[in-house]
Amino acid sequence: MAKKKAFKNIRTFTNTEIGFGSLTFTACKDDEEAIEDPDYKNGLFSYFLFEELQKDKGKDKFAVVDIFTPISQQVTTRAKEKYNHSQNPTLLTQLEENIYLPTFRRKIKITPQMIEVPRYAELSSTAFPVPELKLEDKEQEKIINEMIDLVLKGGHPQHLATQEIVFERFCHRLVKKLNEDWETIFSENGGNLSEIPHSVSKLEGASVQFFILGAVITTFGSEEQMGIYAQHVVDIFEMTRNRAGFVALIAVPEIIIAEIIYLVGIICLSRNNVKPLQILLKTKVYDLDERDKPPMPLLFYNEIHFCEALGGNADKVNNHVREILKGFTWLSDLAPRLGGKTDIYQIQVNLLLKMLSRHKELLFWSDFARFSSQLVWPLVQRIKYDLEFRKQIAELFEEKESGIRKLFAKYVGEAKEGRLGGYFWHSIDGVDFLIEEERETVEKK
Repeated sequence: MAKKKAFKNIRTFTNTEIGFGSLTFTACKDDEEAIEDPDYKNGLFSYFLFEELQKDKGKDKFAVVDIFTPISQQVTTRAKEKYNHSQNPTLLTQLEENIYLPTFRRKIKITPQMIEVPRYAELSSTAFPVPELKLEDKEQEKIINEMIDLVLKGGHPQHLATQEIVFERFCHRLVKKLNEDWETIFSENGGNLSEIPHSVSKLEGASVQFFILGAVITTFGSEEQMGIYAQHVVDIFEMTRNRAGFVALIAVPEIIIAEIIYLVGIICLSRNNVKPLQILLKTKVYDLDERDKPPMPLLFYNEIHFCEALGGNADKVNNHVREILKGFTWLSDLAPRLGGKTDIYQIQVNLLLKMLSRHKELLFWSDFARFSSQLVWPLVQRIKYDLEFRKQIAELFEEKESGIRKLFAKYVGEAKEGRLGGYFWHSIDGVDFLIEEERETVEKK
């Protein structure tokens, strides 16, 4: 979908008589797929179309048919040389005479967004600020060192029971403080819908120590400690208890849980240890709205995919999470391999979550169709060739290691075939997960 400003500019000149007849451009032939270009952050055809429309032609108007050839050549060449893909735009005309368009006076930028009906239209176009989550160097070092010391002591066999209680009390205090901060933020909101983005930002800022603790446990902690931490993560849902009204519904702090899932996930992938993520996703949640039903694993709690606080738009949630992770500058102290690549690892975690969701017959998480193969290829390679890592993934999926590659191939193939609600596919193929012998077996079938 294009931005409103862009549409306004287009309507301005289309209200003028520009010719008679009809003309139809398509991004590709009927038997081809039109792809998105991650470098241009737009559809390949859309990018070159608007580039050509906005070129200075030295006159006030130009014949529309004149721009088809350069657009078609650029799309075809880029698709072939960059992506080894066949994409050939088409042109269908029924003209009584030339159709002219006026030259754009100012450059406009049109970028795609996930075509998805948000649950709360009031927030669909609202920008959610990314909070300043950086800490002063000395403060950051102090907090991280104290948490590392706490976690390492908790894993020491001497006085293990006592240390576990100390660790659990510390987790409890952090969540209690977060709850108190949220109460204050909620009260300051005053039921004002326009204040929700700022409320979300304040809550994220107040959660920074809880984020750091999760990262420290994922890096240095035991499975028992991750279990304790995960239970306190799902306790965040209880912040909505005894709340009512429209604003209360939207202001639930589910975004914090989504951010923790990705935070734990990117560290797990960078360290080749998926166990902490497995413990977190399998932690049981008691749904306050479904009191007669048994608890379900956190992965099954679909609301965190959409997050009411951001308007119920899954794509917006994913983009917001990606920006939040970029702000965690302290992560490099705990997981040096992440470097400045948190966004790449986040996309790889997203692929893993989508495959797992598909395996459990749940809703897909957002952003899957936007994956560039270059970004997820390192994860594909590890699943394909790293036996120990593949065993971990198999345990996460509760499947045999010998079948996990074929499972991923199947799910990616289904996603590609379904195009995820109409999105054009440009990503990995299912067969990319298979070794040569497995490919031959699939091809014979």
